Amino acid sequence: IKRENLIGNPGHQSFEKDVLRLLNHGYHSVSNEPVVDGVTQLVVAACVVQVNVKSQVDRQGLRDLALVRERTDNGHRSQPADLDLVNHWSSLVARATDPTSQVGSDRMSDSDRRLPVDQNRAVTSDDSALTEPKHATSGKINLSGRTFVVTGGNGGIGLGLAEGISQAGGSVSVWGRSEEKNAAAIDDLRRIAVNSGRNARFTSHVCDVSDEAQVCTAMQRTVSEHGRLDGLFANAGRGGTGTPFLETSLDAWRAVMAVNLDGVFLTLREAAKVMVEQDAGGSLVAVSSTSAVHGAAGNEAYGTAKTALNGLVRALAVALARHRIRVNSLLPGWTVTDLASGGYENDVFRTATTKRTPVRRWAKPAEFRAVGAFLADPSQTYHTGQEICVDGGYTVY
Repeated sequence: IKRENLIGNPGHQSFEKDVLRLLNHGYHSVSNEPVVDGVTQLVVAACVVQVNVKSQVDRQGLRDLALVRERTDNGHRSQPADLDLVNHWSSLVARATDPTSQVGSDRMSDSDRRLPVDQNRAVTSDDSALTEPKHATSGKINLSGRTFVVTGGNGGIGLGLAEGISQAGGSVSVWGRSEEKNAAAIDDLRRIAVNSGRNARFTSHVCDVSDEAQVCTAMQRTVSEHGRLDGLFANAGRGGTGTPFLETSLDAWRAVMAVNLDGVFLTLREAAKVMVEQDAGGSLVAVSSTSAVHGAAGNEAYGTAKTALNGLVRALAVALARHRIRVNSLLPGWTVTDLASGGYENDVFRTATTKRTPVRRWAKPAEFRAVGAFLADPSQTYHTGQEICVDGGYTVY
């Protein structure tokens, strides 16, 4: 072994010593020289060192510790093996998440739909078990007789949340802009309810959450159809434009805010009105983003809106507690959805984000079923004002 790229947490003061101990002191030197130009911008929360090794080491053991990424450039640093996430975020993801771009799952090949395995170790026959978890709720949560609205619930994470509610016996009203996708989602929820032995009701409404009149109408019709409202998941959102901050127009900024912030405000407000009047408590959930934690350079409007949601949630948790209404936010990590398909389809971006995620893969929307049922669970009376981060460890790595 000539060289290995070692990545670790700079907060560990003894990192270099630990590395040398792992290598049984078979080394020449340790330096802070980046392995590839730009890699230090990619690994924002880590330090990169280069170690020359003469003795044999346990390569698989180091891979299992997520410390080693083998060089494939034969020592030449000109190979662009890594991606600068800060500079390339907007070109790969923000453009793809713009609803006007019409990026959909039909562009993804079967091979792209498979979640990436750990790039730092050899693929084994056990990988399918690691990347194909079961996504059923525990069965202990009972939402029978309760109704929940999920905005943007006709696909992606929103549909995963709605599926979790359906598995637990809850009724769901799906709000989305596409009548066709809404209908498909309702069919899916009915199938899941039947397979789970549950009896629930499912409806849908075409609604643009940035339009106050549409939100008010959809809420009135939902309550009329179901007779009650026990919670709302404000999941509907759009991506940014990918325009550099210095070139971002006020109109472009407001277009993102209209859906990702104003739309959440409108839906939470109307839901709160109904639940306060019912005087039966309930649950409100705003779907934020890990962009509210790690920053989204090149996608400032999106990151700002998602950060603002967390402040709104904290304020509402205090204001509505007297009405027994719980208010929490959900921060999903990288998930294979239509909205993020542009980034997932890009091999370089997918590999970079996968390596940055400790569980070494992207999530599937169905993995949000359990957290959806949990956040809707009326027995969680003491849980409010919290940010629930489901990101495979991305924001703490």
